[in-house]
Amino acid sequence: MKFWIGLVLIFAANCYSVTNGIERYDDYKRLLEGKRLGFIVNQSSRIRGSHSIDFLLKKGMRIETLFALEHGLRGEAEAGEEIKNGKDVQTGISVVSLYGKKKAPSKEDLSEIDMILFDVQDLGVRFYTFISSLKRVLSQAVKYNKDIVVFDRPNPFLNIISGPVLHDEYRSFVGDIKLPITYGLSIGELAYYILHVELKAHDFNKLKVIKFQNFNRRDEFQMPKVFPSPNIRSQQAMHLYPTLALFEPTKISIGRGTYNPFTFVCAGFRAFGQDLFYPKSIKGLSANPKYKDQTCHGENLNDVLVKGFNLSLFKKYFLKWSQYERASIFNSKKFFTLLSGNSYFNQLVKNKFKNEKALSLMMDKERESFFKVRKDFLLY
Repeated sequence: MKFWIGLVLIFAANCYSVTNGIERYDDYKRLLEGKRLGFIVNQSSRIRGSHSIDFLLKKGMRIETLFALEHGLRGEAEAGEEIKNGKDVQTGISVVSLYGKKKAPSKEDLSEIDMILFDVQDLGVRFYTFISSLKRVLSQAVKYNKDIVVFDRPNPFLNIISGPVLHDEYRSFVGDIKLPITYGLSIGELAYYILHVELKAHDFNKLKVIKFQNFNRRDEFQMPKVFPSPNIRSQQAMHLYPTLALFEPTKISIGRGTYNPFTFVCAGFRAFGQDLFYPKSIKGLSANPKYKDQTCHGENLNDVLVKGFNLSLFKKYFLKWSQYERASIFNSKKFFTLLSGNSYFNQLVKNKFKNEKALSLMMDKERESFFKVRKDFLLY
């Protein structure tokens, strides 16, 4: 019995004892002291139960501007909803939106700032827009010669490389970095990757990553108490997100309009599955979900063991739609191609997986090439 208790305690320590970069105050306080700071945060920017903004303010740091990403500063906005400039109600600090009319801080935004700070919980998925924001912020830091500090945090896919690699012709805000769907880098490691591979800014030496501690790449990442995104609300949703997100531009629902999105799939006809779901408008989660106020037939995926992008799982439900419906599966084919981001994958879908072996081989080779480049940027 003591042996088993010991194993449980060791496992728990591996899961929960992580020290995020923002927590290592003594290691970075001298970098920040006396600087006018611009802080990029959202609802996931937490330290020991407090928001990172409050933590640094209590330490006497001078935060001049807060920058808001998708979902807003406090996570109050839906996916895709435009974020506006304003003031943070809790602190009175000016808020500049990086998810509205502009996606990057302007020269004017940075004119009264000496250093940019970035502390956001990433999911390690290519179409998670926070990393596109990071790329644009880094680009502006290079352009205007600004110091930038990234407080690193682990993510669910630090050791998982999966899915097709982005092709240049599909670059957009839901995919603007040449990565597979899950790419096996922390946000700090990714910052260095962006700087050198994407921006080619090899001489820029003002990026500093405050590393996390007490977490191994193979450790099981636990869903934070504050959700990293309003609709990713459980460990299982986090694991299924890289696969199910590709159904967002289709007529297949992944559960928006319920309190368990990204844990099941459903459609408007009975043959799609025996489990029943009833999407509705939920403020802050989904105002107008697919099949709103209708019965949605599908399958609960809470018991499916998947981490990262899983081609077999995607193929199963894509072909299931095609088996029973003549109508196109797509609500927005263009958006689908941007999410997948890969011409081989898009051809695979177009041909309903008839040439799967050859095209999968091409995608495998692209992942292998990425894997070799990735090694140069590993910090852990």
